Amino acid sequence: MKLIYLVALTFVLSLHVTYNESGDDWTGTCQDGMLQSPFAIKDSKSEIIPTNTTRSVVLYPHFESNFTMGHLTSYSYALYSDWGYLTIAVPSQEPFNVYSSAFHFHSPSEYMLNGKYYDLEMHTVMKNPNAPGSIYVLGIFFDVNGKTNKFISQVMDSEKKFTDVNLGDIFSGIDKIEEFYEFEGSLTTPPCTEGVKWFLWSEIQDLDENQRLFFHKFWAGNASFADKNGNNRNLQEENDRLVIKYGERDDMSIKLEFSIFLLIVSISLCLS
Repeated sequence: MKLIYLVALTFVLSLHVTYNESGDDWTGTCQDGMLQSPFAIKDSKSEIIPTNTTRSVVLYPHFESNFTMGHLTSYSYALYSDWGYLTIAVPSQEPFNVYSSAFHFHSPSEYMLNGKYYDLEMHTVMKNPNAPGSIYVLGIFFDVNGKTNKFISQVMDSEKKFTDVNLGDIFSGIDKIEEFYEFEGSLTTPPCTEGVKWFLWSEIQDLDENQRLFFHKFWAGNASFADKNGNNRNLQEENDRLVIKYGERDDMSIKLEFSIFLLIVSISLCLS
């Protein structure tokens, strides 16, 4: 795992990614791929699988603390170390582990969930050592609600010095994740590799305004970064891919979509 971490760190620090056009100028698979990330996710277009059923998948986080320092790359703020693993329990299969050597941040969020962007999105990148080439990403949303996030405070402290950062603190008191989205996608930065298994946790995490500004200053609040764009790639086409939501349907999002539909119908009738 140490070797994987060092190789990943060397590669990422040497990779230069620009957001001058929010990713629309990236080439290769970024332009030609059919399962690119991010895209707009809607409960109304997802297959809903309730928890505690014979088809439900469960994620068990086993993440750890490390004495490390954050790295501001050309496109993100990232922390590299041996962060532990996520156990994936699929019905009728043996559970297996995927291991993380890095996590990084995008502000604002890359994925749009039920019509909303969030203030911050974290990607924990993982691999299955028994399946060479496999890539898994656990995405976590944060939104300003006035509450200070203990984990994000640790991340901020690591900006220019080595400090203790505990990835497990984000799951404090949580031994399993049962409500999340699952789908196939890609890396959201070049080379935009496809075949990535994505999990997006549907529980939005706390964030205070000072913590939001910590990330904002790097990208959307930085005049020298891509004309003050965020480091979030433009939304890609869904292309009929299957999105599974484990948990309950978000009734509010469906009501909002129906209200917009009725408004459009009403305007059309008035104009006709």
